[in-house]
Amino acid sequence: SHELRTPITAIKGSTDILRRGILGELNSTQKDLLETCNKAIERLLNQVNELLDFAKLENGRFELSYGEENIEHIIQEAVNIMEPLITKKRQKLKLELTTQVTMTLDRQRILQVLLNLISNSIKFTPDTGEITIKSYFEAKNVIVEIHDTGMGIPADKQKNIFTKFYQVNNQLNGTGLGLAISKQLVELHGGQIWFDTIEDKGSVFRFMLPTGNGGL
Repeated sequence: SHELRTPITAIKGSTDILRRGILGELNSTQKDLLETCNKAIERLLNQVNELLDFAKLENGRFELSYGEENIEHIIQEAVNIMEPLITKKRQKLKLELTTQVTMTLDRQRILQVLLNLISNSIKFTPDTGEITIKSYFEAKNVIVEIHDTGMGIPADKQKNIFTKFYQVNNQLNGTGLGLAISKQLVELHGGQIWFDTIEDKGSVFRFMLPTGNGGL
């Protein structure tokens, strides 16, 4: 994976130079082609990074970088990143956040979990569907929920949903590692992740993180 990431980064840098017109102006067709290339490079780089993360988790060499973070700020950051995709599919987004609390966690890794879950909701929810993100306190824990009105998960596939390299729909792009990595990242924080789903109605993915202070 490390050997793959180096040439991918070099290709991305080259396409960025061309897209910015540093070596000369491009016509609209050339710009569209470079934009397609750039999206493919981003997807490939994300997949390589997932493989690297997974290898570290499997080998017990994964370390978290803890800091004092506001969980709602991380949720809002994830929403800002994913909003263009939601807008593109004309989906409705609702936020119901009631957890203004500072917690000890790895900001980038919890952001990664949120991006994985929100991305899946967008992917499996049809155009004009609805995605709702909630956060609330329960005992000494913060619960984050991502609801969607998508296709749901078939009963025969539910038991494997957090299994590495497993994909509910093989027609969609991905490594099949997103949920497996998310589960391990949440558990490294001392939390849990689970879901409820009704086929053809939608799914709710939840994860719990301990605050250590009862939400005070």
